[in-house]
Amino acid sequence: MCLLIRTLQEQADRALANSQGQLHQSEMDLRNYQERVKLLEKDRAELDTEVARLKDEISISRGTLAQIDQEKDGLLVGMPLYFSVNDYYY
Repeated sequence: MCLLIRTLQEQADRALANSQGQLHQSEMDLRNYQERVKLLEKDRAELDTEVARLKDEISISRGTLAQIDQEKDGLLVGMPLYFSVNDYYY
């Protein structure tokens, strides 16, 4: 009977050691994933800032383009309607 108890105790100790090792590994994995999430969140925040900056740049470029179109239209209004072939310079 004593041998059976000792064998059961050894099996229980091994099972406990295995479970503790798995728990430790799972905790390490969790910490690693949490760090990865932090890095990805930081990258996302930086990309959000870059997207906002680019949207502002696009808006400014559109405004500039509209202004250039208006200036072009103003120049075209002042030009004669018909040109002869001799009026073009290549």
